[in-house]
Amino acid sequence: MTLPVRTVEQARSRVTAELAAIVAIMVAAAADHTHDPNRAHMTTAPCGQKGGYKIAAFDGFLLPPDQHLTVAEILRHTLADAGYTVDRLDTTPSGGIQLSFHNQDYEATIASGAGNDSISVYLMSACQITPDSQFPLA
Repeated sequence: MTLPVRTVEQARSRVTAELAAIVAIMVAAAADHTHDPNRAHMTTAPCGQKGGYKIAAFDGFLLPPDQHLTVAEILRHTLADAGYTVDRLDTTPSGGIQLSFHNQDYEATIASGAGNDSISVYLMSACQITPDSQFPLA
């Protein structure tokens, strides 16, 4: 399998845009939320062949627990329409949710805990390689 060749800056830009799009769908579906986009985090992780790396990103926001499932359902339908494969949507007996989905470029999970006012978004890019085949330290 040939990995896509991207600089870290290109990969981070793509992940930032995808994360922002997912969060925007969730925020639009939420009747009452608090979101600070400056809290999003991103890091690189090695994968595959020499110089291969993934970008992992995380964001989250405050949302009343009774809205978590509704937001997850809206996100599930919206992403399925956009070409994502929805792997699962589960609720826990205590009221938390987990939605997992992927496409050829990303894997993602939306999760919340029981009675928790926060909902989290985890996004991981597919493996890619830098133009110089060196693992990016930045």
